Amino acid sequence: MPFRPQGKHLLLALACLVAACTPGVEAPSRERDKPAGVAVPGGAEGIVFGVLGDAVTLDPYSPLASDLTFTLVRPLFPSLFRFDRDGRPRAMLARSATETDLGVRITLRRARWSNGRTITARDVVASVRRADPPSGLAAVASARAIGARRVELRGASTGWRQTLATAAPILPGGGGVHPGGVFGGPFRLSSFTPGLEAVYRPNPRWWGAEPQSELIRVQFVQDLEIMLALLTSGRLDGAAPPSSVNLGQRLDAAGLSHSAVLGWESLWFDLEGAQLNDSGRAGVARAIDRLALERGFVRTHGRLATTLHPGPGPTAAEGAWHRPPRPAV
Repeated sequence: MPFRPQGKHLLLALACLVAACTPGVEAPSRERDKPAGVAVPGGAEGIVFGVLGDAVTLDPYSPLASDLTFTLVRPLFPSLFRFDRDGRPRAMLARSATETDLGVRITLRRARWSNGRTITARDVVASVRRADPPSGLAAVASARAIGARRVELRGASTGWRQTLATAAPILPGGGGVHPGGVFGGPFRLSSFTPGLEAVYRPNPRWWGAEPQSELIRVQFVQDLEIMLALLTSGRLDGAAPPSSVNLGQRLDAAGLSHSAVLGWESLWFDLEGAQLNDSGRAGVARAIDRLALERGFVRTHGRLATTLHPGPGPTAAEGAWHRPPRPAV
């Protein structure tokens, strides 16, 4: 999806900035054999992109991680599989996957971290051990390296490719995230100022299609009205505004190009201090009026999913969870 810097600005999700950089086949490991890549707008002068809110941490496996955290680290680290723009899981770090009675065995493609070290099965195991929901890696009950580039994952999943594509970045040694650190995605984190911005520059050891932008500044905007004003004035090249009433009409009136992309918003209920047993917590979960949440947050812009792995199509959001009956009209 191209930017249109002349006249109008384009609103799109941050993930789209690097979607074209996600390899779908085994990538050559030699620098001179890199594919030419797909043009990402901005060039040497860079792109200024706005997101609503702020990220307390960029460590996706920190207890403080949010949905925005996972969005911001997506250009920085690979995952075994990754959802494409249509919601289909595509191989990324995984070269092959063989499902077994107990789980799945993964063979990794040849790839390196930004410091030149090889990405290994031990990095996958270390990341699995740190992962908590909503990461798909949390569905893995046990992980072990069975070779430098082979890993065995055991657990319960009805679709391992979807599970391993869900908020599941692989970190070097499972470690944290900080500017000047080690990265494995198309970009590296140049700087991070909480409450202000995160700055991305290309990772010279990235093993996929080469991004064409030398600089991306992701600025944290605290209010939708401020975001729209920054877009209209040209101080932002693009942004990811949340769904809101009459948003499309407001963008059209401001002369801003816009489109929708597949994504999700998560609501988490913290019951740690509620002194409830498992039965009590299950009762709270059953009592939540998900239809009211759908009317209040999703409206006509999406669907209430009954699976952790929703995808495109009329039935791809359906799963094993109970869907409450809709009231008669």
